[in-house]
Amino acid sequence: MYRLAIITNSDVFKVFYIEMLAKCFEVKQFNIFAQLNNALEKEEEFDIILYIISEGINQDTYFHNYLEQKKRLPVLILGNNESDRFSIYINHYGVEGCSLLSNESESVQMRLLYILDNKLTGKKSNPKARYGLTSKEVLLLRLLSSKNSKADVCQMLKLSTRQVERIRKSAFEKIGEKTDFQAGVWFTRHFLPK
Repeated sequence: MYRLAIITNSDVFKVFYIEMLAKCFEVKQFNIFAQLNNALEKEEEFDIILYIISEGINQDTYFHNYLEQKKRLPVLILGNNESDRFSIYINHYGVEGCSLLSNESESVQMRLLYILDNKLTGKKSNPKARYGLTSKEVLLLRLLSSKNSKADVCQMLKLSTRQVERIRKSAFEKIGEKTDFQAGVWFTRHFLPK
């Protein structure tokens, strides 16, 4: 069984996620990253870290210092994507995955197992899994990167304008972009061969 370190100071997440994840993981919970840092220094072993954040991660120097180490455990951040923090943590620090708090708990469990599988097989996770994008969101980003109009996208996906706008908003929130052009550039950088 995998050993999972959860960092959260919210009682709601402690109860909800620990119960759900205890089916697949041996779970140990920490209130702040400094506590996990102390456990790691005492050579306590874990396979992956789930960092559940609501706000204030920018001040967590223990976490930032840990992310800059060459040899570290894989990390999945669970939170909201305010100030494009997901893309900063993935692109600057190389965090293995980020997921929105609004995602279903089974989705979080699958992301953790996917990251661990990639670690064991030596694969790099693809952008779809890394950013938690759905297949429809990837298709929408692909169409936007090809400079299709919103009307064309609606027609190609056979969806209403409202549905496309909802998918677009969700995808933009996950990747941290605000315009169709930025999303197209993001898609080209992350999905097309170099």
